[in-house]
Amino acid sequence: MRGGWSGSGDGASFAAVGMSSSSGRMFGRSGREVIVGSVVRWRIITPFVRHFNKCRNEFDQLRSAGAHEIDATARASMARLQIPSTNFRNTMFNLRQSSAIFLLAAPLYAFAQSDEALLAEAKAADEAYWKAYNSCDFAALDALTAEDVEFYHDIGGVTNGRAALTASVRKNICGDPNLAIRRVAADKEVRMFPLRRGAQLYGVLVTGRHEFTHARSGAPAAKMGEARFTTLWLRKDNRWQMERVMSYDHQALAQANTSQAITLSDAQLDSYTGSYAAKMQPVFVFKRIEGALSVDVGGRPVTLYPKSPTTFFLKERDIEVEFKPAADGKSSGFVVRENGRQVDEGKRL
Repeated sequence: MRGGWSGSGDGASFAAVGMSSSSGRMFGRSGREVIVGSVVRWRIITPFVRHFNKCRNEFDQLRSAGAHEIDATARASMARLQIPSTNFRNTMFNLRQSSAIFLLAAPLYAFAQSDEALLAEAKAADEAYWKAYNSCDFAALDALTAEDVEFYHDIGGVTNGRAALTASVRKNICGDPNLAIRRVAADKEVRMFPLRRGAQLYGVLVTGRHEFTHARSGAPAAKMGEARFTTLWLRKDNRWQMERVMSYDHQALAQANTSQAITLSDAQLDSYTGSYAAKMQPVFVFKRIEGALSVDVGGRPVTLYPKSPTTFFLKERDIEVEFKPAADGKSSGFVVRENGRQVDEGKRL
């Protein structure tokens, strides 16, 4: 990530100072004077750009010594270069003009350098958070998360507050000691956008795509899905904290479920139909369709096939829904498992 100021080189911008667009000559002077002026400019201005603080102090010391001393020194140099005295004022004018331009540009350079340092801090904070996420370092997660953080998930809903977000990671990401879940950002797609209030950099938006892998009991990690993300980092009290997170456009990898469907009676299927409240979305409504169940998930119809009298599965993905036995003809709730791990549960309304 580069800063907001860019240049074309140490002295490139000064080469055009005083050039006439119509004639290409510098204030109408001869070619010899142009060359001499360029030499003087190169020999004096370039060190200003490369060693700003040192040369600025030297310039101030020369100026405080008196204009007549500067002029005397410059006149002696001009005499050695055989520059006519009538052109001395033009030469000094161009030199002072170039110096003035540099002094005006110097704050922009310092501003860019400051922004680069702060952006590097924000990037380091973002990387540290996801490292803690992958290693289940809850103390580190809390340290990098704002107390009033808000996390928006296009399937799981909204999580408010630092305590709730860390608890969600503890349960859903780190809850199974035999399952290692990892989040990895696609480096080539990650972008950082600085947010400013005037000249002050107060925040950074980090956007991109991330992938999730699962590894069970020492088995090789397998990519399970991907999504896009946007994270808002704000700088408060000289440190960066994560304020808002959005994870959306989730795309699961198509992993076929190899279970075999069995046949259930209409009465058995009807014992599971109806409305249920769950965490993934407020209400799931199950309906009977031709020997199976149908339910809308995120606005999309999903078909569940019976694997046993109480368990149903998706053919497209390794997801199963296990209903509680129907004691009075209607099941009281269900549990959702993905790749053998519980991801949601519902209760009949």
